[in-house]
Amino acid sequence: DIKKLVTSLNNSLQKRDSKAKIMIPEAGSWDKLYGGSGRASNQIYNFFDSKSTNYIGNLPSVEPLIAGHSYWTFSTNATLKNTRSSAWESAKKYDIKTYQTEWSLLDAAPTTDTGFPASYDAASYTDLALFMGKLMYCDLVFANVSSWSYWTSLSVEVYSQKTRFFLMRLTPSDGAGGYNPYASLFNGGKVESTPNLWALGNYSLFIRPGYKRIRLDGAAEMNHLLGTAYISPDQSRIVVVYVNPAAVTRTINTEFQDLPGKPVKIRKYVTSAVNSMTKDQNLSETYTENTISLSQKSITTIVYDMDINNSLPSISAGKTNNISIYPNPAQNNQAVNILIPGISSSENIFVNIYSADGKVVHKQAGKYENGFSITLPGNMKPGSYLVNIKSENKNYQQKLIIK
Repeated sequence: DIKKLVTSLNNSLQKRDSKAKIMIPEAGSWDKLYGGSGRASNQIYNFFDSKSTNYIGNLPSVEPLIAGHSYWTFSTNATLKNTRSSAWESAKKYDIKTYQTEWSLLDAAPTTDTGFPASYDAASYTDLALFMGKLMYCDLVFANVSSWSYWTSLSVEVYSQKTRFFLMRLTPSDGAGGYNPYASLFNGGKVESTPNLWALGNYSLFIRPGYKRIRLDGAAEMNHLLGTAYISPDQSRIVVVYVNPAAVTRTINTEFQDLPGKPVKIRKYVTSAVNSMTKDQNLSETYTENTISLSQKSITTIVYDMDINNSLPSISAGKTNNISIYPNPAQNNQAVNILIPGISSSENIFVNIYSADGKVVHKQAGKYENGFSITLPGNMKPGSYLVNIKSENKNYQQKLIIK
């Protein structure tokens, strides 16, 4: 049935010359993507292996990715790791990406093997948020997901469920000056944030579209310290998210290797029983040393701004690095075209324009389609600017004159 529907939809999109893409499947749990039994089993093989009778991986409107839910696969540390790793290995075989498209603490409580309390009743609101942070780590590292989504944004806290199923709490007015979760929402009420919201924010506010996960060593202890690191498309920012579910403060010493620059600015944001993604005001934003404290039972995001300009060469206007920028000189609000000989069509391009003092004055990203066009902002002062262009395989620099 899915094959018939997707094939029909693909044909319709192609006739309309539509750029819309179809995303399938959206499995109810990770193990259904690579195994299982019944009608919804082994979905990656069924849809993306050319030997399958349900093969649709060759349809041009089908995006090469699979999506799964993180329900039913978080009872133990082994299950958290093995199911996601198996899903990724299967997806990698067919060169497709992975998305996690729905999760909450549905199902029985995680076992104490995961470091979770003995039951949902014994768990605090912070415990629920910390486990969410840990599960996100597992989805990002073991399933290598490119996208992660929670189930419900807003709901009412009822039946002692605490915050298992939502990010923000709705509490209806009881019509008599108080609040009752079982009253009607039509009476009005209040909206409150929860630790779940801030736990998600420690990832989603800082890891933006286009960021890529990079190697981080020394933070892969399932019940003690978990960490993931990400770099921005222009390589000017690194974001590191640590989950420390243990009741022990950790101190880490960070070393940077094989990066295009060095950190010059640092910021720290903490979610815990007493913090809601709170910025650490005691930490100097000027990066001077690499020792960071991670408080007990917390999720901490560290943001590093990198100095990538010192290594950029001084170059002259016109054609250099086998690329051309025109018109050059240019003026504010003008469209400027970039040509890079030999680059493949549809390759991702990231452009940063730097002022003489090293500040980024414009960013733009997109697909290279026989050229790449950027529209200059309207507030650039006359003078020389450095254009840094990054493709998927190379970096280019060029000087741009604003008249």
